[in-house]
Amino acid sequence: FPVTIRLSDSGLVDKMRDFLTGVPYQTINVPHDARSFQNALEEAGFNCTMINPNVKDGIKNIQDLFAKDQLYIHSGCKELIKCINSYVWDPKALKRGVEKPLKKNDHPADALRIGIGVENNFQPMVSSVGYW
Repeated sequence: FPVTIRLSDSGLVDKMRDFLTGVPYQTINVPHDARSFQNALEEAGFNCTMINPNVKDGIKNIQDLFAKDQLYIHSGCKELIKCINSYVWDPKALKRGVEKPLKKNDHPADALRIGIGVENNFQPMVSSVGYW
């Protein structure tokens, strides 16, 4: 099994600093439920934007980018590919007429959705540290 390492906000800030060294960026998109992480990033001098929590809009944007051949997933992103292939709608919510993804093993897909944002103004980047 892969080992999951949980980092504190300051540990995540250190990882972000390493990742972004020498990489131009304008802002870091932060999930709406990660206020303490956003505060830690801003205290460290990073410019942050709280992202729209509307998951459905984010999923539609990803679908649109795939359909327009504007989004590709590197073959080395095995967990993301596995997650996308197993992404399903919550059957209980569907019975109520609500499209809502099943919140199970969805962190890689959430990271992609958050990274792109709902405005589709993302800039692809590669760091010398690697993909994050």
